[in-house]
This record gives sequence, C-alpha cells and structure tokens, in this order.
Amino acid sequence: MTPMTSSEQQSQCPAIIVTNDQGNVIYCNPEGERFLGEMEIPSRNGVSVSLLNRLEGEEATSQGSFRGTVRCSGKVYQVVISRTVSANGTGDGTIISAIPYTQLQIKEIGPEGGTLKGLDSIARIGVGCVDRVTGYRMWSSSLFEIFGVEVPQGEAIEALLLDKLEANDRDIVRSRLSSIREAGGAFQGEVHVAPNEGPRRVLYLQMEVALDAEMRPKMEQYIVQDITEIVQLRKALHASEERFRSFFEQDESIKFLIDPGTGTIRDANHSAEVFYGIPRERLRTMQIREINQISPQEYLQKMAGASRGENNYFQFQHRLGNGELRDVEVFSAPVSLGGELLIHANVHDITDSIKARKALELSQARLQAFYGFTREAILIHHEGTIYDLNEACETLFKVRRDEVTGRSLGALVDPSMAPDWWEKTLCSGRGDPVDVTVTNLEGCAVYLEVATCEMEWMGSRRCVTSIVDVTARKAMEEHLRQSQRLGAIGQLAGGVAHDFNNLLGAIMGFTELALAEAGGNAELAEYLQKIRGASRRARELSRQILAFSRHEAGSRKPVELAGVLIETVSFLKGTVPSSISITQHVVPGACRIVGNATELLQVFMNLSTNAVQAMQDHGTLTLALSRHDVVDPVDGYMGPIAPGKYGLVRVKDTGVGMDRDTLSRIFEPYFTTKPAGSGTGLGLAVVFGIVKSHRGNITVTSMPGKGTTMNLFFPLHEIEEMEAAAPETVTSALRGKGHILLVDDEVVLVELGQKLVSMLGYTVKATTSPLKALELISEAPQKYDLLITDQTMPDMLGTELIREAQLIRPDLPVLLITGYNSKINKNNAGNQGVRHFYMKPLELHEFAKAISAAMGGPTT
Repeated sequence: MTPMTSSEQQSQCPAIIVTNDQGNVIYCNPEGERFLGEMEIPSRNGVSVSLLNRLEGEEATSQGSFRGTVRCSGKVYQVVISRTVSANGTGDGTIISAIPYTQLQIKEIGPEGGTLKGLDSIARIGVGCVDRVTGYRMWSSSLFEIFGVEVPQGEAIEALLLDKLEANDRDIVRSRLSSIREAGGAFQGEVHVAPNEGPRRVLYLQMEVALDAEMRPKMEQYIVQDITEIVQLRKALHASEERFRSFFEQDESIKFLIDPGTGTIRDANHSAEVFYGIPRERLRTMQIREINQISPQEYLQKMAGASRGENNYFQFQHRLGNGELRDVEVFSAPVSLGGELLIHANVHDITDSIKARKALELSQARLQAFYGFTREAILIHHEGTIYDLNEACETLFKVRRDEVTGRSLGALVDPSMAPDWWEKTLCSGRGDPVDVTVTNLEGCAVYLEVATCEMEWMGSRRCVTSIVDVTARKAMEEHLRQSQRLGAIGQLAGGVAHDFNNLLGAIMGFTELALAEAGGNAELAEYLQKIRGASRRARELSRQILAFSRHEAGSRKPVELAGVLIETVSFLKGTVPSSISITQHVVPGACRIVGNATELLQVFMNLSTNAVQAMQDHGTLTLALSRHDVVDPVDGYMGPIAPGKYGLVRVKDTGVGMDRDTLSRIFEPYFTTKPAGSGTGLGLAVVFGIVKSHRGNITVTSMPGKGTTMNLFFPLHEIEEMEAAAPETVTSALRGKGHILLVDDEVVLVELGQKLVSMLGYTVKATTSPLKALELISEAPQKYDLLITDQTMPDMLGTELIREAQLIRPDLPVLLITGYNSKINKNNAGNQGVRHFYMKPLELHEFAKAISAAMGGPTT
C-alpha cells in the first residue's frame, strides 16, 4: 500500500454525504459539511433532490446513479449521486460524492491526456458506511463497479471487497484497519486490484473510524476511487518531462524556455551560455527582450502568436554578451512543463548563411545572364538598348550578337513592328511570363513566352529577359484542344440522335398510318404530307448528326444551290424582324453541285442568323448566287482556291463588322464575341466543317462599322438536266406474307411497328422483352419467318438476341434496327453476324424494302 502526500490527500479527498430514502442526511464528513455550506443548502432534508435539480450535463449510469457538475463560488464540482445498497441488497438511500476540479488535477491530466476523460475518472468514487452500534451497513452501487463484483447479499461486504486486493496490500489494510478501530482516526493510500479479467488497477482507499465517548467504534467510513488513468497520466507526464529535460540539456542547438507573460528566460541550455557568452545563472534572470532588440509592443504581439501556436518562426538580430549583433532565426512552440505553459525556443545563428546567400544569389544572377548554356534565349537590356544576349537568343531572332549589341530592341524583330510596343512588351513581363507574337527578321510569325526581372549587373541595374519559343507547342495545344472538343461534341451528338430518332420514328410512322386513313380528305392529306416532309428533313438532320459523331460524311447527290437558298429565305422571313430587309439575287438552275441539301441549308441558316444578330435589328441582309470562274489561285480559309468553275454564294450584312484579330479566329470551335450565355461558338465551326466536306472554300471581308461579306465557293457539277425525285411508294412487290417477331423496348415503337408491318400484309407478334422473344422462339422455332429487333435494350442487346436466337434456329432471317450505336453500323454489322441492318426512324417504303430484303424478296 502506497501512502499519499498531503497535497494528494487534499486533492483527492471528496465531500461525502449519506442520506436515507427520504433524502435526510444521516452522515456527512467535514468536506461534505463545507460542500453543503458552499451550495447554500440551509436544510439537510431533500439534499439529493436539490443537487439533482442543479446538475449540469446530467448523465444516468447503468446502476441508476446520476453524474454531472455543479458550479458555485467560482468552483466547479464533479458530483455523483449513487443509490445505496444495504446489507440485504435493497436500495434505501443515496450517497453523494463531490470533488472540486482543481488546477492541480487539470495540470496533472495534461492537455494531451484528455481532460474530460481524466476528470470523469476522478469522479468514479465508491462509498460505504458501517454503523458499529446497530450493525447497519450502507454501500454505494459504484463501489461494486470499481471492485468488479456483483452486489452481494449478506453482511460480510467488507471482507468480500478486501479479498479483491492484492495480497500485500490486503494485509496492510487489515492491519491498519485493526489499529484505527482501537484508537480511532483514518488512513489513506494507493492499493492495487488484480481482477479476474483486464489489467491491474490502482485505487485510492480512505478508511476512517469514529469512536464514541467510551472509545468504542461507532461509525466506519470507506471511500474508494479508481485512479488508474490518473496514475498512468502522471507517470506519462513525468516521463515526457524527463525526456524533454534530457533533450533540452544535451542538444547542441541553442535553447530557451521563456515565460510568455513576462518574457523572463526560465532556463537556457549550455549551448546558449556558450553562444551568448553569458553565464546560465545570469541568463535565467534576464528577459528575452534584452537579447532580441525588439520593442515591448512587438514582443507582446509575437509572444501571443507563439503561445497560440499560430506563428512559430521569427528572424531577429540578437545581441551577444560582448555587444556584437548576430542574425538569428527562431523556431518556437508552446510546451507545458509541471502544469505551466512556457515557450520553447530554438535559436540558430544565420549571420554567415545570410552573407553567403547574398553572395551566391549575385553570383548565380551574373552567371545566368552572362553564360549561354541554357536553351532559353537570355537578353540583357536597359532603357530600350541591348547590352548582351546568349547564343540561344541569336538563333531565335536570326541575328549575331556583335551586330545588335548597343542597338535598340527593335533590331531583333521585323522593321514593320512598332519598336515602342516591342520594348514595352519586353519590360512588362516582369514576374509571371507573358505570351507575345512577333515577326522575326525572316518575316516569319513566332510565338514567344517572355519573362523579365531586374538585377545588379556589372555594377548597374539591368533588365534580364528570358524568352522561350513556344510556336510548336502552341500549334500542338490548339490541335489537341480542337480534337478533344470535336470528340466530346461527337459523343454528345450521337446520344442525342439516338433519343431523337426514337421520337422521330413515332412521328413519321404514325403520319404514314394517318395518311393511309385520310381517304378522300384532301386537306388533311396535305397537312399530313407537310408533316412527313418536315419529318424527312429532320431525319436527314439526324443522320447528319450521326455522321458527324462518327466523323463520316453525309450522303451526297446532285443539289441545286438555288433551291436551297430559296428555302433558306423562306425560313428567314418567318423569324427575322420586319426592321431588317432581306434581298435575294438567285436565279433557279444556275448552279448545281454534288452535296447534301440538309447540310447546305444548315450552313446558309447559320450565316444568315449571325448576320441578323450583327445588324442588331436594323439593316439589310443580302443572299446572292452566281457562277464564278477562278482564273488565278485565291487565298481562302481552307487554303488556296484552285482555278475552276464554282457556284458562289454570298451572304452580306450591314452590321457592326469585325477587326483583324476577330477575323483570324471566327471559325475556331467555342470562339464567340457574344456575351456569356448568348452563344456556344460552334455555329461557324460547323459551317467550316460542312463547306470543307463539300470540297469548298470560304473568304471573308469585314471592317468595324462597315458590315461583313461571306463568300462560299462550291465546285460546280455539270449536269445537263436534273430529274425531279418522284415520291416513293410501297409497291405490291414489297408486300408479303409470313410470321414476323418484332422486339423493341419502346412501347410506342412496338405499337407502331405492329401496324406498319401489318399494313404490308404480314402477321406480327410483338414484345418489349428480348427474353420473352427468346422464349417464343424456343417454343416454336419454325413459326417465325423473320426476327426484327432493336439494338439497344435493357436486358439484352439486339446482337446478343440474334446470336442466341440463331443458336436455336440457325437459318432464322434477322433484321437489326437502331437509332444510334457507336459499336455497330452498316459498315461493321456483317462482322457481328447481322446481314440486314436498318437505321431508325421508320418510314414505310424503306421499312418495306428492308423487310423484303431480309426475307429474300425484291427491294423495288
């Protein structure tokens, strides 16, 4: 059993109040008397209820006790109200224990030991009382929790608990208990419990015996507290302080311990004594301000930051004992020693390092400016005059060093460039690099990255400019950006086209059905024909999007440019404000080319829309078409326009016009001069792509405030006469008989497909489930003459359904339909076992031809 010191006894001796089942106090130790007085509880009746009402952070334990804190007279008490257990095992009262949170306990626990957890451990107190006159015994339930035993039945409780102590401690406690029963008094100390399971625990034990007038034991009091964690924390703190002290004394670097409030040096190691030339005894009486030469205000500010751990690095000049000033850097951190917050400061002498660094920086600057081993062009200049340049700079600007030294900066670039601009550019790049474009002495445009700094050179201030040729990198970056943008657009376009084709298929199919039902209603038939015509145009647009997403060209056939322009004007008249006049100079039959009418219509509409927006609701839009012979090559955006015969489409506006920089970028993807959110910058990029795919070219003339003219050159296709396309109809040869199994996950398309196939004379079985389709084929493999399936379905792809179906019936004809799929198209469908392939949306005539071809019939 380890005895306790007087300070430990005081800090760990709790206030103990024992009440009966009515809340009346039947026992109270001296600390308990003081506690009740501080709580200002005038009556001892109902004490437990009064305290329970005042508990903060109240917590009920597993044994029905309550734990919390009470604040009074500037103190905070940890209070535990435990039910009691008498000798017969029934609860018939309470034991109240209260411990003040003392500064000593908080310091012992430490900021890294978990203050709340430690204080919670302080409050784990078990209390017992034995009335030696009546034999009455009362024990708090927490006492049995601490000893790790069940609540016993019987009167030998003391013996049961004492048996849990380690043998040596048990013998000492029994001996001391026997002594105080004879003479009265109390004893306390640390004892150890080795439970059946778990680690060895340390308990604080206090036993007190009160004698009556005849010196016989009257009342015995037992107080037990589990202080295992406190002991461990105290040992860890002591070991930590010992390690710190050893490190502090033995480290060769200069170290101080400083009181942040007063600035007093509490301790200094041997290295500090040697460096400052001041004895340690004298250092321990000095203030740090006597060394670091800063004002009191600055000291308070820096100490406050160091105490909070917000600023741990400083640079000062320190004065040594002989008066010499040295440059030092200080690394500081707050540290707790013996419960007191101090500043631990490491001091490093950097006087020589600063001198060496300055010399090195100057040397490196001179070397970098003077020598030409780097691949970067280095130019040294001052107030517009060249003083020096390295070999890389000579190569970049195609000059010789001896020819340009002493001349103006303009000697490096083409004379047409403004020398003032070039000088300003070189001097404005101080700090971060800037990008510029110059024309060298050979007349070639070069992209440069320029960065300038000032330095001491040969005793004078000079500008040193680093110049990097980034022409090749710019070209590669631009090419990569355009490829990535077009790839992203293509992927998005394919997905949109897939969903659009499903919707368009329903529109076109049900329009075909409505036309068949129109009968003699000519007006209704005319409306339906217009819907079908618009749907076909939408289908062409969708196929154009799909072709773009696969980087394929749209279908090409002879097209009369005049017809497309006239259709463009027709569309514009319904959308252009009346304040803008539209003039057209188009002669039908003047120009025929090989192309795609839908793509060309998109080109003319994009250019016209841009022109209207440039005129800001007032002006004249002119669309003209003429034949044009190019005799000599003409520069265009796609390269030189070769001599030959062309159809020239001119789109002219009277709008705001464009400057030269804007003209150079108008066909770049995502480039736009419109406000944010008003344009995507893709319109002219699409125009560029379509014109180029038609083997055409573009020239543009524009000036700010003078309007813009777009000239589109298309190679003519000489055809004597173009035959008008006759409307396609379903001939009797395309009708047929047989059983067809139709599969599509879209309900509306299944319904439409059933009706269209039935109109062609076939018997149709339709389903939205590919799994159901396999089941039907398995039940009657020879029943169906053709399997028609969509490609993209949730449970199974169309190609997977075809593969499984042909395992059941190898000779089953199949027709695969899809709106868009990046992995299958007409070109590679055969590689996946699909001989017959049809692209959505469904149109009766083409659908009939596809079905007939799949079943081995005619296609006309």
